[in-house]
Amino acid sequence: MALKQRLKQSSRAAKEILRGGFWGHPLVLRNLPFAGYLVLLSLLAIYGAHHAEDNVAHIDQLTVTYDELESDYLESLSSLMIMGTASSVKQRVKSLGLIAADKAPIQILSHE
Repeated sequence: MALKQRLKQSSRAAKEILRGGFWGHPLVLRNLPFAGYLVLLSLLAIYGAHHAEDNVAHIDQLTVTYDELESDYLESLSSLMIMGTASSVKQRVKSLGLIAADKAPIQILSHE
């Protein structure tokens, strides 16, 4: 008999929950601000997690860009160093029709 009574109570409770009648219960109303606070904290935590993931993705993208730029810089620096060597300068100047001097230039001194 107790089992039948418990089943009736649980079916009444289920019907009340499905109808939404539990919102007016004093216990629920008393704890509603706390539940709202927990929901707010949960939303803040979710926002923080998404924001952190966005920051990590942005940092990864910046790291890739930085590596590419550093590679380009080192490549340019290397080619400039090669272009600055004496033999490379001689080759480029030769194509312009200029010839390298055999003797070193002399210094003109003025005595006043």
